[in-house]
Parts: sequence; structure tokens; C-alpha cells
Amino acid sequence: MELVTVEASPHQPSPTTTTGKPSCLQTLSMIAPESCEKDVLAKACNVRKLSIRGQMAAFLSAYKGGINNLEELQCLEHLKLLNDVLFINKTLHLPLAFSKLVRTVKKLTLTNTRFAWSEADKLGTLESLEVLKFKENAFTDDLWKPKSGFSALQVLWIERSELEYWEASVINFPVLRQLVLISCDELNAVPLELADIPSLQEMRLENTSKAVKSAKSVRDSKTSKSMELKLSIFPPENESKVPQ
Repeated sequence: MELVTVEASPHQPSPTTTTGKPSCLQTLSMIAPESCEKDVLAKACNVRKLSIRGQMAAFLSAYKGGINNLEELQCLEHLKLLNDVLFINKTLHLPLAFSKLVRTVKKLTLTNTRFAWSEADKLGTLESLEVLKFKENAFTDDLWKPKSGFSALQVLWIERSELEYWEASVINFPVLRQLVLISCDELNAVPLELADIPSLQEMRLENTSKAVKSAKSVRDSKTSKSMELKLSIFPPENESKVPQ
């Protein structure tokens, strides 16, 4: 089937079909939350990639409608939620039914949603999730201690986070293959227990200097167990030092 992509301004209504039949759309990009109406998504039921940008507060908290309409997308594999409206003293929450609504999603990207790290446990129950990207303060607070396992997660990407302390092990990420940390300036260390994950093959740290020492310890620990781990550090340490 030919791939059909539609891109729209966040302030424009999402495209609809002219008949009552399901459309062949497979990608919807930059759609406003208020455009994700039940009848629209029902007609776009073949969509595999969906990105939503706008005010997420009402979209996520809607008792009916809003994020609940995602249940119409039975083929959804890639989902991006980008919040571009902030409210003072307004905390966003993932609905309890989130894992059910996006149960087919393999790749999830959250940007500027500013969830508490405790909300991440709701993502740990996604059995199809393989790639998870947290960008631009997707989560706030300084501690992440997962209570549930990300059973299928292979790639974890954390960018521009306030995270300082992170506890995790093979129990939480049993098949993790790649870890990317970008501009996590406050992160003191990566969990040393990550060395016990047999599938972990690569770690990349960019502008995350405090965690470099622990990342090297993870690499050395895996090496001692005859397991390879590619560790990339940017900027390289010899370039990050200012000449005297």
C-alpha cells in the first residue's frame, strides 16, 4: 500500500475523508489535540504514525474524548506528544487507561510534557514499546526509580532532563540495547546495574559530564564479563578541557 502522509499546522483541523469509508492515511503529523475527534480518527483508523502538538492539559485529562479517541487507531505504531502550552502550577498526568489506549505503539516520544517521574510507570506496562524518547523536559523532578519493567524496550533516549538520580536494573529494562543521554546536566550517574543487562550494546552521552565516570564503570563491568559495550562521549574528554 502506498504511504500517505499529511502534515498540518497545529491550529488547523486535521484532515477528514469525504466519504464514510476509512481513509488510507498512514501518517498524520503536527495535528492539534482538539482536532483528534472520535469521528476523524475512526475514519483514519489505518494511521500508523501520529504526532500531536499543542495544549496537552485538556487532551490528557478529558473524561470523554481527547486522548480516549486514540482507541480508534488500531494500527498505531509511532506516537509523538508535544506540549507547547505551559500553565503555572498545572501538572499533567497520563490517564490510567493510557497503556490500553496505545497498546500497539512501538515508538513513543514525549516532549515538554513535564510529567512527574512517577508517571513513567504507566509506560512500563506497554508490552509493544520498543523505542522510548523523552525530550525537552518530558519529565521533571530529580529522581526516577521505575517500579515496573519495560519488557520490550530496546532504545531509551533522555534529552534535556532535570533528572539527578536514577535507579534501574535488568528487572526494569531486560532487553535494553541502546541508551542515549543528551544534555542531562544534573544526572550524577547512570545506574551501575545496567551492566547486568546482556542485550545492552551501546551508550551515548552528550553534554552529560557528571555521569561519564559511572558510564565507564558500566562499560568496564561488561568487559570483565566478556560482553562488549560501545560507549560514546561528546564532547570527547580531551576537547572538553579548557587549555590553561
